[in-house]
Amino acid sequence: MTIINVNPGFFYELTKLPSEVIALILGLLPKCMLPELLYFPPIKEIVISTIFSNVSITYQTERHRGNDGAEAGYWECDCHEFCFTLVDLLEGIKKWNIYPRSIHIHNMDGFQNEPDTFVELLKKASSIHGTFYQNMGSDQETQLDLIVNSNIKFDHLNLSRFSSPLTLPPIATSIRLNKTILNNYAIPGVKKLSSSVKSDDERNQMYAFSSDLEDLHVFSEESIQMTLPPNLRKLNIEVTSGSVGFISEEMVNLEYLSLKLPNIQSFDKTGINAPNLKKLVLECESLSNFDGLKQFPYLKHLEFSEVSFSMSLFDDGSFSELDTFICWGCDIQNTVDFDSSLLTFPSNLKTLELSGCSFENTDFSNWVPPGTLETLRVYDSPLKYGFLGANLRYFETCGSRLTFDRNYIRGGNVNKLDADLFPTSVKYLTLREMKIQELSDSFENLENLRRLSLARNQLKMVNPVKLPVSTLQTLDLKQCNVRFISPFLVSMLEEKNKNPKLHVYATENSNISVIDIRTALKLVKGLVLFLNDFDKSLTEISRRSSQEVVPDYDPDDLYDGSDASSDEEDTGDDTKRRREM
Repeated sequence: MTIINVNPGFFYELTKLPSEVIALILGLLPKCMLPELLYFPPIKEIVISTIFSNVSITYQTERHRGNDGAEAGYWECDCHEFCFTLVDLLEGIKKWNIYPRSIHIHNMDGFQNEPDTFVELLKKASSIHGTFYQNMGSDQETQLDLIVNSNIKFDHLNLSRFSSPLTLPPIATSIRLNKTILNNYAIPGVKKLSSSVKSDDERNQMYAFSSDLEDLHVFSEESIQMTLPPNLRKLNIEVTSGSVGFISEEMVNLEYLSLKLPNIQSFDKTGINAPNLKKLVLECESLSNFDGLKQFPYLKHLEFSEVSFSMSLFDDGSFSELDTFICWGCDIQNTVDFDSSLLTFPSNLKTLELSGCSFENTDFSNWVPPGTLETLRVYDSPLKYGFLGANLRYFETCGSRLTFDRNYIRGGNVNKLDADLFPTSVKYLTLREMKIQELSDSFENLENLRRLSLARNQLKMVNPVKLPVSTLQTLDLKQCNVRFISPFLVSMLEEKNKNPKLHVYATENSNISVIDIRTALKLVKGLVLFLNDFDKSLTEISRRSSQEVVPDYDPDDLYDGSDASSDEEDTGDDTKRRREM
């Protein structure tokens, strides 16, 4: 939410909106700002309701305070709930006659000190989240009995660092265990379970779970054995060493599977049968046999991390419904009998990410990007970027040469700009803040180009650059640290280009050469040059030439028909001087 300070005018205008809309807006504000809004009578009741909608009971409270000056506001407030001590919360309930809808508990104080009042408070809440640690020197069974005997049903229960195995009745829908072991994990009614198994547990337990379970996440530092429940929708298994043994029947509801298994070599060894799987994430550094992956005909998202695989994985048209493929730190190989001319990705792919990958015996010179591709992120890869398709919306790369076609690109780390691979159909090309230092010798292949913006690049090495001046109307060199304009004008002096006209927007280049400016204006009759920061001697030159002062210059006037948004140019309020000869 962008509103981070109390603006009286804004909040008084807010009172004109329907109450349900006001409640939605207040719910997005920093929680620690809400007490200040109690001083706006028209919305006071809605503010109180918002405060009590989601509360956290803590030992003590400390509010984030609004700052003064340029950093004014509640930027530091990242509170998800409004914090109360139990005493303050009970006083607030009595004063405002309102009970919290969602309560987060972080200690046993309420159960121990105000059991009747506290339990009554919890039973009137629609959602309860509890996080409990075993207190030093306390008996864990006594602590657990306080929770169990309250007959409270938790939406989420987080138990951490209980020293001995617990027997937990069905008192929660979602359970998270951190360094806490249960005697029995098959708890009726539990829909979500996350368990971090202690490394000193040497019981070699076979884990079994309730058939009600839909979301299971298990982390272990050693080998484990488990029977997977049939109704799982999401399964995440992480093992740092050792092996995992699964006993599983067909899981028709499983749609998300994430496995981090360092020693598994073949996916078939997992025994997982999930015909309707939609998302698969694998971080299995020893995995070498991927045949088992082809059992997932409806897979839409495939993600590899620290995996070695061959591009032949996609050779036979497998994964026809895959729309996202991501690789992190993978070793991508090619089989001997694989024809690189057929190097393709799944035909319906929309997102492709390759980051930190190594490539062995793999030729990407003939890769074929799917026509459906919308997002492409590649780093340190040998991909050759020709035309990447009409549907591409987002591209991110790291390399020494730019080989991508897009109307507007901002950000990057490009040393030399290669213009040859831009399509000839491009009309308005903006390459902004891309750390471009050197340009191609010619942009004349872009025969339809009407506007070229290189704003905020550091063009340190500019040799003569041929431009398609028969169509080009505007050249934007704002904040490019250019010294000379003339290298961009060589095409305007060629005999084949008769009466060319070009608007060069070169503001905020303080080192620009006065002599070069004078020469350019004398030689090129169709040049219209815009400057606002230059050596003072240029002013004297201007006095001896015709001039027109344009105090309210709008850069959009430089070109006609561009669909670029106005925020692509930072025009400022400086007066521009226009020279035409």
